[in-house]
Amino acid sequence: MVDQLVLENEGVRQLMVLDTEESSVRGSVVSEKMLIGAKMIRGMGTGGDPDLAQQLFRAEQDELRSMLKGTRLAVIVAGLGGGTGSGMLPGLVELLKDLGAAVVVVTALPFVFEGGRRRAQAGRALERVRSGADAVLCFSNESLAQLSEEHEDLRSGFGRMNTLLGRVALNLRQSVSERGLMQVSLADVRHLAHDTGVDGRDQLLCRAGHAEAEGANRVEDVVENLMASPLLQDERIWVRSHSLLACVTGGVDMSMSEFQSVMTYLRKQLPVEVPMVTSAHVDMGRKNSLALTLMVTGNWEELEENALKSNVGHVQEEQRPLFAAEGEGDSTQETGEPEMKLQVAKESESVMVEEEGWEEQSPAMSGEWEEKAMGSDEELEPELEGFASIRRESKEQVTERYFNRQEELPLDKKITRGRFEKSTPTMWDGQDLDQPTFMRQGLKIKL
Repeated sequence: MVDQLVLENEGVRQLMVLDTEESSVRGSVVSEKMLIGAKMIRGMGTGGDPDLAQQLFRAEQDELRSMLKGTRLAVIVAGLGGGTGSGMLPGLVELLKDLGAAVVVVTALPFVFEGGRRRAQAGRALERVRSGADAVLCFSNESLAQLSEEHEDLRSGFGRMNTLLGRVALNLRQSVSERGLMQVSLADVRHLAHDTGVDGRDQLLCRAGHAEAEGANRVEDVVENLMASPLLQDERIWVRSHSLLACVTGGVDMSMSEFQSVMTYLRKQLPVEVPMVTSAHVDMGRKNSLALTLMVTGNWEELEENALKSNVGHVQEEQRPLFAAEGEGDSTQETGEPEMKLQVAKESESVMVEEEGWEEQSPAMSGEWEEKAMGSDEELEPELEGFASIRRESKEQVTERYFNRQEELPLDKKITRGRFEKSTPTMWDGQDLDQPTFMRQGLKIKL
C-alpha cells in the first residue's frame, strides 16, 4: 500500500516501512525501511503470532526510538489480524506517544473467511490501539472488497483497496499538518473517528470514496462520481452515520465560488443530514481539475455482522444433507454429514465425541422403515443385488468409521531437523523456535 502511495503521489515524503518479512521490506520502493527481528526470525515473519511480534518489537525499540525522534504527527497504516500488525501496532503507538507525537491510525480488519482466531486477535489489538492513539479510522476488508469489479484480477482488486487506504492516510496528513485554505484540527479528526456507545466501547467503522474531474462541469462531475463510489452505495450506512470529513483539492485556479459550489452540491446529494468537516488544499500541479475525498464513519458493526451471518447461513443451508440417528425409545435428528460431525469435534471444544456413557447409535433409517423407503433386498432386480450387499455393508460400518474414539497422535518422538541439523538453532527467551510449538509448550494433539 505504501509503495502505491509513493508511486501515485510523487510529492509524498517522510515515509517509513516496518515489517518482519524480508521479502516485503526488500521489495518496497520506500527509502527508509526496517526489518524487525532480523537476527531472531531471519526475515521469515511471525507466523501469525502477535506475542512473538511484540517481543521482537521490544528488542528493536531503542533503535526505533532514535529513528522516530522529533516526529510531530504520525499517520500509521497497518492491517490487523496477523502477527506483525496485531503485535507491533499497539507498541508503536505507545512509543510515538512517549516521543510526544500525535498519532492517527488507518487500519483494516480481516476478512471473515480468515477465521475467528485472526478476527479475535484484530479485536484485541484494535482495543489497545484505540486507547492509545489520538484517532483511529477502522475499515473492514469485507466492505473494501466491494471496490473490485466483477471480473477483475486479484492483483488489481487489492490494488484498489490499498489505493483508497493510501489516499485516506494522505488526506488526513494534509488536512492536519499542512497549511491549506481550510485546515482541520486533530480534535476534528478525533471526533470523526471516535464515538463511545452506551456500552462504553468505541465501535465506529469507516468508509470512504474518492473522485476526480476536470473540464467545465468538474463541480457536478466530481460530486456525482464520488457519490457513485461502491462503498457509499448502501443506504443503511447513511442512516447510522456519525460524521463526515470532506477533503477538496484543486489547482491554483480554484476559486472560492467553485469551492463553495462543490460543498453545496455535495450537501444536496447526501441522503441524510450529517455533521461534516471540510478541508481545502491547493496542488500546484493541478490545473482545471478537482479531487474530492469523503470519509464517513458510523456504527455499522452490527449491520456488517448480520450480513455476514446471513450469507454464511445461506451457504450452510444449501449444504446440509440429512443425517439422522435413532436411539432406544426415542429419536433424535442431527444435520451434516458424518465427516462434518468429526470435523466439528476436532475444532470445537464444546462438541466432544468422547464422553462417559456415550454409546454408538445406529442410523434411524433401518428395519421396516428402510424397507418401506427403499424396498427389501429380496424385491430387487437381479442386477441390483450387488448394490444391496454394498448398502448393507456400508450401513453396518458407518458408525464405526465416523465415530471412532479420539486417539493421541504419536508426536512425542524425536523429530530430526533434517538439513538444518548442524545449523545454529534460533533461540529466544530460552526456547528453540525451530521446534514445533506443541513440543516447546508440551501440548498433546488428539485426533
